[in-house]
Amino acid sequence: MQTNDDDSVTYLNLNKKIKRDLS
Repeated sequence: MQTNDDDSVTYLNLNKKIKRDLS
């Protein structure tokens, strides 16, 4: 499976959002 840089950025941003919501 191939990942774009855009996909990586989106995933990272999603992670940040989730962590912020969990805090």
